[in-house]
Amino acid sequence: PVDGEKLSHGLYHEKQLRSLCAVHCMNNLVQGPYFDEVYLVEVAHGLDAQKRVALGGAWLEGQASGNAREDGFSVQVIQEALSRQGLSCIPISAESARGALTEPCTEKGFILNRNEHWFALRR
Repeated sequence: PVDGEKLSHGLYHEKQLRSLCAVHCMNNLVQGPYFDEVYLVEVAHGLDAQKRVALGGAWLEGQASGNAREDGFSVQVIQEALSRQGLSCIPISAESARGALTEPCTEKGFILNRNEHWFALRR
């Protein structure tokens, strides 16, 4: 199948291209092409602007924030992008996520990171 299409058994899947595992992870989780690199870069730049304001301009324009890197996007970018679509992404260590640890089957899915690679698990 062409990348980004429904597979024969009905699941949507995108294969990773370049360092865009966050994009593909999110689209695989929500089962459609809802996120792209341009959108996540815009989200990252918005987070950078918020950081500059919060620091009173102490963080210089040319400095790298870590939100959009050559090797991918930060968890903050993923959280904000999902939030803008009405979805939540809560760190598993958060108090509000304790239920996910005790009853993971009640969750729609999980976004995981291992060795700087994002991937999704969904029901």
